[in-house]
Amino acid sequence: MKMLILFVLTVASVSFSFGKDFGEAQRDSLQQEVVVATTSVSSSYVGNPFIIEDLSADMHDSETVIPAYPDLPIGITYETTTTSLTTTTMVLPDGDCSEWYPVALDAGWSIDQLTKLGRIIFKESSCQHDVANKTYSYGLTQIEWSAHKGWLESEFGIVEREDLFDPYTNLVVARWLFDYAKESYGCGWQPWYMSGDWC
Repeated sequence: MKMLILFVLTVASVSFSFGKDFGEAQRDSLQQEVVVATTSVSSSYVGNPFIIEDLSADMHDSETVIPAYPDLPIGITYETTTTSLTTTTMVLPDGDCSEWYPVALDAGWSIDQLTKLGRIIFKESSCQHDVANKTYSYGLTQIEWSAHKGWLESEFGIVEREDLFDPYTNLVVARWLFDYAKESYGCGWQPWYMSGDWC
């Protein structure tokens, strides 16, 4: 009985080893077929929005080679478009609170206004975006909540004064205030007259 069990285990082991080697050989040849299939695709598929990923890695036990590019529908043509992108690099000036210059540019300030804006931010908030003072002024440029609350809501939808702690929001509001003061009083820096002679 022991001999019979030993014989069965030996045959099973040899069969498993042979099957494993045979299976790996089949898998390797199948992968080679897939590589051949994907490298022979013609260039007529460029710009085809129906391109699907090459599924050869997910074939597992399948014996069917799935093409990386399906056939185009009859009568449909595709155009390719080329988009060019130009990147402009500018050197930002040195100055007070210069870490906020990129945010200020995104908020609509011009590069020639950054040095003076940085000095105002330094005087108003010491370059800290999350400060408030006793007069309920908030953020980098110390926008006074009680004086501007009405138009902050109507122009920007700002209903919470803490929204002015966000550097981008604060600098967008400051830019709007600058434009308003320039049109109304002739000097856009007038709203910050308490911290210096900016006009």
